[in-house]
Amino acid sequence: MKLFGAKAQLASSSPLSDFLRNTKSRDKKRVYNKVIAAASQRQIAVLEAANRKI
Repeated sequence: MKLFGAKAQLASSSPLSDFLRNTKSRDKKRVYNKVIAAASQRQIAVLEAANRKI
């Protein structure tokens, strides 16, 4: 039971939230670029595999 004025317990921070909060913009962009490039390569591989099945 929550009483009036009682604060809810805060969730602990995750490594991702710490990264987003504490990392410089240029470092975030570098990581984002790597993630986007890897995701694009995987997507291309999936499309190529699908085209081979047709």
